[in-house]
Amino acid sequence: MSKPKIPPIDNEDEVVEWFLRYDDKIKHEFLTDSTIFEKAKNEILDNLREHSDASSLQSFIEKISVAYTEKLLPSIATNHENNEEVPWQLLITEMLFSAKMRILGYFLLKKYGIQPGEGNNFTNPNTMKKSKKTTAKKSNKNAIIGFVLSVASIFGIGLAGIIGMIFGIVALTQIKHTHEQGKGWAIAAIVIGLIWGFGIGILRRVVEMGY
Repeated sequence: MSKPKIPPIDNEDEVVEWFLRYDDKIKHEFLTDSTIFEKAKNEILDNLREHSDASSLQSFIEKISVAYTEKLLPSIATNHENNEEVPWQLLITEMLFSAKMRILGYFLLKKYGIQPGEGNNFTNPNTMKKSKKTTAKKSNKNAIIGFVLSVASIFGIGLAGIIGMIFGIVALTQIKHTHEQGKGWAIAAIVIGLIWGFGIGILRRVVEMGY
């Protein structure tokens, strides 16, 4: 069964629901629960109403992307490094944050002509806030490239997630020897690459096989 056509951008309620039901880059396995589905939908609609102009929406996307990469993803990475099961609530939160960035980024592009990642902090780690104590050290370039590629995979750009993950692994190895900044970007690139590169691909394969 083919997907229905995405609704016009001015029908915010229908557009948000379309993404949550049909978009390939959103983790629908978490949205089979009607409570989680309604929570995600209502939060995103509230975000759109609260940030009803280009500048406000752009700033909000930057804010949640910083929280996603600096707090949420490192928490998930820590669980994996310690061979611990990632808490269910943390996985749901990760799904919600990534869905918000994808859907709000779509509205930013279609309503205001601003491409997510251009002129804002969403996919440009060089412009994110840095600690005053770390400005003297340069960031590892491979870590930055890996992060940008991995985040690009959220918007459906081919094998960007897997390539970003590889850059992240290379960056971590280099950082151990050079002591450069960028360990967080490298870890984020690896985690996003695993989630959006392999995880979504495996899920699609399972669905295609009829499980």
